[in-house]
Amino acid sequence: MYYGIINSMNRAVVSSYTARTTAFATATGITDTTILGALNTFDLGLISNGLDTKMKAVYPFVGGSASTNKYNFFDARDLDIAYRLTFAGGWTHNSNGVTPNGTNAYANTNFKPSNSTYTNFSFGYNLKSNTYGYLCEFGLNDSGRGYKVHDFPYSDVAGNGFTAYGTGDVINYVDTSVASFITFTQFSNQLKRFENGTLINTVSNTPPNLSLTTLNYFISARNLDGSAQFYSNRAKNFQFISDGLTDAESLTFRNLVNNMQITLGR
Repeated sequence: MYYGIINSMNRAVVSSYTARTTAFATATGITDTTILGALNTFDLGLISNGLDTKMKAVYPFVGGSASTNKYNFFDARDLDIAYRLTFAGGWTHNSNGVTPNGTNAYANTNFKPSNSTYTNFSFGYNLKSNTYGYLCEFGLNDSGRGYKVHDFPYSDVAGNGFTAYGTGDVINYVDTSVASFITFTQFSNQLKRFENGTLINTVSNTPPNLSLTTLNYFISARNLDGSAQFYSNRAKNFQFISDGLTDAESLTFRNLVNNMQITLGR
């Protein structure tokens, strides 16, 4: 179903948008038609490819401010239960996305393993810079149970990185692109890592009951028992959490995100 955005004169704008695009525009106050058009095309692509039902949280980082970047495109309510981001520390917000300061900046997704089927789970982001170092882009560590879900790209100058999921299963990989769309997925007892839609590595595993942890996933840092650590300073312009994506779905999703970024000129 399509909805028109209502302007200040209470008249419907000629362009029509999906319900999600309309709700996001209303919540953020964004009226820029290029941004809304890019989001709408992205949403239509998700729908036509059956990917919209898999999405849990999508952060397109548009609008250039903390007040617009905090919203989950798939549930644009200003509530923790809608997985609205809570930014902490020093962030730069502009038309290109978001950049943490690498010192005390992170974002709490208000999303925990029990909010999803942790055996069928994906997350990812679109990096715009590849600063080398032991910096976490997404994750948590429940040290009492030994549960880890964290991602450390570009951990050294050779581009080596690793993703851990569960109690000890790790994917090691080498990033090959400065600006990369990264997707990690736990699906059918396999851990997979994709870069720009291409499969990088696969590890077989059976994850433990991650729903036992009450920790939320952090963005641009790791949540260690409730406190942030391994702060990243890497710029990004997209982040998502979803049910597990197949190989084909990962490529399709990457292409939809990439087309949106092209439209946005970033």
